[in-house]
Amino acid sequence: MFRSVSNDFRFHDVAMLRPDQLSGYTSHGPVTGVVGLVVGFGSNFLSVIKVGKRLLLHNGCHRACALRALGVTHAPCVITPAATLDELEVIAKSSVVKDPDHYFRSHRPPLLQDSFDPEIRKSLITDKLERIIEVIHNSREYMVPA
Repeated sequence: MFRSVSNDFRFHDVAMLRPDQLSGYTSHGPVTGVVGLVVGFGSNFLSVIKVGKRLLLHNGCHRACALRALGVTHAPCVITPAATLDELEVIAKSSVVKDPDHYFRSHRPPLLQDSFDPEIRKSLITDKLERIIEVIHNSREYMVPA
């Protein structure tokens, strides 16, 4: 189990490693290969989807609001372009896929500045949480004809 106070803590990948890529491990016999279960952090950049001239803050609204409240007006982001609305099925959350016109074709889409309107915003104090990642290993052995 791994734990972190960061919401950006995640399971990344399973990697096959050569024995020479492993250091600090004492083996009970010759090592043929190593399976690495990689846990770490994401880039934590804001994520934006671009369709035509319109940009949608897809992930990072809370970070953007926190930065803006601190006076930061510009932040790095990853922009994923979509040539057509059909491409959203691959890159966007289900709420965007279900109603893409609301975000990309409506006269007045939701704006980040709406998050600062006291009429529609409410700040809440929540308990501090930690993210736990449990990596589970399973192995099986078989005898098969040579």
